[in-house]
Amino acid sequence: MPAALLEAAGLACEAGGHRILDGVDLTVDRGDLVGVIGPNGAGKTTLLRAVCGLIAPAAGRIDIDGRPLAGLRPVERARRIAFMSQDTSQAFAFTVTEVLLMARYPWLARFEGETDADRERARRALVYVGLAGFEDRSFTDLSGGERQLVMFARVLVQDTEVIALDEPSSSLDIRHQDRVFSMARELARERRAVVASVHDLDAASRWCTHLVLLDRGRVAATGSPEAVLRSGNLDPVYGVRTLVSGNAAAGGLSVAVMPERLPDRGLRVHLVGGAGSAVNLTRELLRLGCEVTGGIAHEHDSDEKLWRSVGVEHCAVGAF
Repeated sequence: MPAALLEAAGLACEAGGHRILDGVDLTVDRGDLVGVIGPNGAGKTTLLRAVCGLIAPAAGRIDIDGRPLAGLRPVERARRIAFMSQDTSQAFAFTVTEVLLMARYPWLARFEGETDADRERARRALVYVGLAGFEDRSFTDLSGGERQLVMFARVLVQDTEVIALDEPSSSLDIRHQDRVFSMARELARERRAVVASVHDLDAASRWCTHLVLLDRGRVAATGSPEAVLRSGNLDPVYGVRTLVSGNAAAGGLSVAVMPERLPDRGLRVHLVGGAGSAVNLTRELLRLGCEVTGGIAHEHDSDEKLWRSVGVEHCAVGAF
């Protein structure tokens, strides 16, 4: 079997005498958009920085297309892997075009300047991310979301097979968040390998082909979004009680945090529901501490799936 485009095995990283990653495995092949999820401090950014060669691991191996990452010269590594940091600060007031053209450095010969083709590539990348006309704007004058879009465009300008995105949508509104993830998915469809750290679990379920759930530097679960985004996996890692349900409108899964139950008021409520009409009321009644029963409902109806997932006693009949 051919080697995966990006593969890490037994990866361990340390900082300040503390082990940040411990025995992490990661595989990202052409066509994959792998989402790395987990709470703050789980090691997501450290993992991305390690597989890009920005920090040296304490143990384990990292291979790019079957070749050890440590054996690549920096310029070779920069031609294979692009990294988008969540830190978009700049010490100097470079223009947007200048920031983008920095990504062409690995492809230039010594003392060679950027060509008209490089500038056209930068212009097209700006148009693609929705920032046409920003070429001469000062990067430091942009909003946080605009800076993130510029940094995503810079990844495109660098033109690598492997792309690592660290929280690519953290400063973006919902429209631009959706745009960034759709662009990342398009890059994967171009036979590139994309790995991204993601906080929004709903977005991760819609856009990612695989997920890796980190818990204090270790892999708690890995696989398809449907296999990883389960309450049994999420609750002990995030320290909350979650409800995972299908999102019929947007596709993928919806992960909600169930509020702490209020003291039991002794109220018993039976919900008939149907076609999802009892979903919100079920959640609210459970939050208030009511004893809830449900049905009759058809199997695989939205209400029936919710009642089954949260353990509500109910009566179900075959799908209509």
